[in-house]
Amino acid sequence: GSSSNKATTSDHLPSSSKKEKTVKKEAKGTHKRNPSPEKTDHHTKKIKKEHPAPKKLQRKPFNKLLEGVVFVISGFQNPLRGNIRSKGLEMGAKYKPDWENSCTHLICAFPNTPKFMQVLGKGHIVSKEWIEDSYTQRKRLPWR
Repeated sequence: GSSSNKATTSDHLPSSSKKEKTVKKEAKGTHKRNPSPEKTDHHTKKIKKEHPAPKKLQRKPFNKLLEGVVFVISGFQNPLRGNIRSKGLEMGAKYKPDWENSCTHLICAFPNTPKFMQVLGKGHIVSKEWIEDSYTQRKRLPWR
């Protein structure tokens, strides 16, 4: 015969079923916990502008970066002169051997060439870095 001693100790704490009344203090005074005004703009205007035309801030294709630029080169010797010209042309600029009314930029080596004096006050005078950096970064940089 197997005798089984079952010692069941039930440690049940008396469950207090007191319904705690949650006291809601409705402050009808001016004591608000939120210092922020309640005028939060939840009505953010979501106007989807669906234009098929690309935005002007989008990157232009590389061959149109300098679109509208007509440049003259002054003070550079070949092969550097040719490099500057070909980079400008690759980016969509037009090249003129001499300054005329249609020209917009003079790419100048130093500020005392005859072309520099001719262009002063008529167009943008830039260094070769403007073309080279625009070419390297594949974006049109500001001319100053």
